Amino acid sequence: SIPRSSSSNCFQFYLNLQYETVLLFILFFRINNLVDFLYCIKIKLLIHLVGAFTL
Repeated sequence: SIPRSSSSNCFQFYLNLQYETVLLFILFFRINNLVDFLYCIKIKLLIHLVGAFTL
């Protein structure tokens, strides 16, 4: 009965690992999106500033 329990422990560990990896991936994706969003805002501000200076 001990090997079975140990194998199920291993499986549980694997599931936890997968779960954490997915969470990290989602977190990274969200941070990436935020960076893209800020970059977009910066470019829009720059365009507005350049437009104001050229006008």
